[in-house]
Amino acid sequence: MLNRIRRGVHEAPLLARNCMRLAVRGNHVDVRGRLDFQYMRENLERYKGSFGERDLDKDALVDPQELCDMYAEKNRVREQLDALRQERNKLSKLRSKPSTETINRVKSLKVDIETFEEKMSELEETINVKSLELPNWVHPDIPRRGNNQGFEEEENGEGIVINSSRSMPLYDGFEPKDYLELGDSLDILDFSSATRTSGRKFVTFKNEGAFLELALAQWSLSHLYGIGFTPCLTPDLVHASVVKGCGFHPHGNGTQIYRVQNDLPEHSDNDMCLAGTSEILLAGSMAGKHVRDPNSELPIKLAGFSHCFRAETGGGGFQTRGLFRLHQFSKTEMFVFCDPEDSEEQHQDLLKVQEDICNQLGLHWRTIDMYAHELGHPAYRKFDVQVYMPSRSSFGEVASVSNCTDYQARRLNMRFSDKSTERRGFLHTLNGTAIAVPRIIISLLETHQQKDGSVKIPDCLVPFMGGRTVLRPKNDRKSI
Repeated sequence: MLNRIRRGVHEAPLLARNCMRLAVRGNHVDVRGRLDFQYMRENLERYKGSFGERDLDKDALVDPQELCDMYAEKNRVREQLDALRQERNKLSKLRSKPSTETINRVKSLKVDIETFEEKMSELEETINVKSLELPNWVHPDIPRRGNNQGFEEEENGEGIVINSSRSMPLYDGFEPKDYLELGDSLDILDFSSATRTSGRKFVTFKNEGAFLELALAQWSLSHLYGIGFTPCLTPDLVHASVVKGCGFHPHGNGTQIYRVQNDLPEHSDNDMCLAGTSEILLAGSMAGKHVRDPNSELPIKLAGFSHCFRAETGGGGFQTRGLFRLHQFSKTEMFVFCDPEDSEEQHQDLLKVQEDICNQLGLHWRTIDMYAHELGHPAYRKFDVQVYMPSRSSFGEVASVSNCTDYQARRLNMRFSDKSTERRGFLHTLNGTAIAVPRIIISLLETHQQKDGSVKIPDCLVPFMGGRTVLRPKNDRKSI
């Protein structure tokens, strides 16, 4: 693993050039289900059991049996269509003058072929639409509610605690303030002007707050580059087809995706969205790609810093007010393409990176192995990392790390083949939060506050803060 990490650092520029060439169809990535229907038919009960654990709406969920039956029907239609085409081709090659009967038969074949082609097209489209609605499997070792002896259950019923920093913040002789009070006294958070210009759930970071956001971005990318990730600054706009290919839903009433309307003629066929996470852009960077030397090319490890846009619809209570849930925020994301045999190891590695980031920032954290009902459609297994936030008197999520196996790779057509072993198939993809800036800032302010109202800056961020070691209240601060 260490050799792979070292190799990744030296190959980073080459990997970035290879990864960022999108294979597109017109203006859109070719997104299809690409399911193995033979395997599905042979494992129907596993599919149904796995989907059932997610507690999804049974009326809305696609029935795997129905999907297999439709696929079988499509194959029957294809056989009939092929037979009609063969007969037409045979008749068209006749050298003698065609008889009236032959002419009539050719006309009849033309009508029949068009009918079967239309039926074939309709079946293919329906199968693809329904295939894209299916979620991923769930990991066989995922925790089950009510069956976790020896593990502490997360208080919101989201999973079980499997690891922690085993320490809590200490405040010597003073009552800690919440981050909103600290942000006001430090003069680094401006919600009122952001609300005036953009609406609720926006913020302007100012003074040292602006430097702190940029420091978190620079440090996280530098740290990840040092352990083999290729740093990327991804676009804010993305095709809706890529969003869909990653397993998110860019349309419909329940979507959290902002869509962009552009009436310019040259953009009339572009269905664009504001990216909810750089995961979408990083995943799409390999759409349509085929890795032919997995031993030397994999894993591909990318670190993307971007703005993230979420049409959050949650309430405005204390737990989600302020920085905790915003319509726009910045985030550093980790993304890995790997051999299927390595994805579980890569998942654990991403989790260790996130836990180490929390340690370097001096935060008090715990790791949750999430229940199936907390998984998004792409995730096979997910760990959440939560940090203690005194203002909440509890832990709050700051990161999640997911193994999506071949779910996204099938939809985006990302393959590998190995001549030496004759293995071939779809890549596995994994993603993990490195730094979700607003929530990390909440944690830093509340964890590192001092009795005099100042906030100590973690050592790892000092070089990216112009040498500042402390954030001081505005009445006690020298001009920056």
